Amino acid sequence: MICLQETKKEFIDKAMCQAIWGDAEVSWEMQPAINSAGGILCMWCENSFRLQRKVISNGFIFLEGELIRDAQQINIITIYSPCDIHGKRSLWAASSNRGVMVYIG
Repeated sequence: MICLQETKKEFIDKAMCQAIWGDAEVSWEMQPAINSAGGILCMWCENSFRLQRKVISNGFIFLEGELIRDAQQINIITIYSPCDIHGKRSLWAASSNRGVMVYIG
């Protein structure tokens, strides 16, 4: 899994993800930048992580899924500083009581 912050991109397509990842077997989720500020990108190997649920909100991407090799449920949150109270509430509501958590940010 690769998680990038400050992509400064409003749009990211499969070709860009494949170029960064170095393989065609890539899945991704993104939060676009606003006027070239911010932006979050998470990429992973389709054969290693199976996405089951996602929440994308102001300042974070929450991914819930399974590490396929180990049959392990895992939750990954890439945080890019939600400073407002609404952003913080969305983040904690998405991630509370969800088992194994990995926070990146």
